[in-house]
Amino acid sequence: MMAALTVDAGVASRASSDPSLLATDLADELVRKGVPFRRAHDVVGRLAAESSRTGVPLNLLPEEFVREVSPELLGGWHSYFDTARSLSARAATGAPSPSNVDGEIARWTAALA
Repeated sequence: MMAALTVDAGVASRASSDPSLLATDLADELVRKGVPFRRAHDVVGRLAAESSRTGVPLNLLPEEFVREVSPELLGGWHSYFDTARSLSARAATGAPSPSNVDGEIARWTAALA
């Protein structure tokens, strides 16, 4: 079964393109900017609630609303809605960075050979 497995990169990309999947990246950025985690969590929760209430994707919320909720996010906050950037930033042991995944694929390929 695994030998016949193929992955359609386009389908996978579309399936992972929901901006809400990257909401934690916003909280991480706020914490990096010195915002306490509790407040960062509240900020992202408010943004997600507004997105859900209005049907506007998280990354397309009006700048005025984002400024009101968290001025710390302004100045490039849209850049956090990039799946490749998000995965690359997760490089801890066991995290899904491309280099970690490549390493696991190589390890299992060798182990199963």
